[in-house]
Amino acid sequence: MVQNLAGFTPIVELIRDGVFHLKKAATNPSFPKDALEQLLEIFRLAHENLVCFVKNNETNQRNLAHQLPLFLSNLALDINQIPLICEIIKNHRFVCEIYADQIINGISEAIIMHGRKEAFLDPLLVC
Repeated sequence: MVQNLAGFTPIVELIRDGVFHLKKAATNPSFPKDALEQLLEIFRLAHENLVCFVKNNETNQRNLAHQLPLFLSNLALDINQIPLICEIIKNHRFVCEIYADQIINGISEAIIMHGRKEAFLDPLLVC
C-alpha cells in the first residue's frame, strides 16, 4: 500500500528539503543542544522508516535507488544513512550494477571529507 500510494515520497522530501537546515543547526554553536538532538532523531527515524520500506523488497529497493545520491551526500551526519544504503543495495544485483559508481564515489568523497570511519565501508561489503 505504501508503495502504491508513493508513501515514501514525503519522507524522501523531508530528508532532501530538511537536511540543509539540519546541517546548519549542527554547525551553529548557539543552536540549543536538545533541539539539535530532536532534529537528529527525526532524521534517524525517517531513515529507519525507509529501511523498513525497502527491506526484502526488490521493487522498493529499485524505487529508492534513484535517491542514492541524496543519501550519499550527507554522510557527515550520522542519521542512519549507511544502513539505508546497505538495505537498498542488499541482494539486488541490478541496483549494485547500475549505481556502483555513485556508491563508490560517494563513499570515497565522504572518506576524503570526513575521515575514515568503519561504517563508510559497509555498503561496499554488501554490494
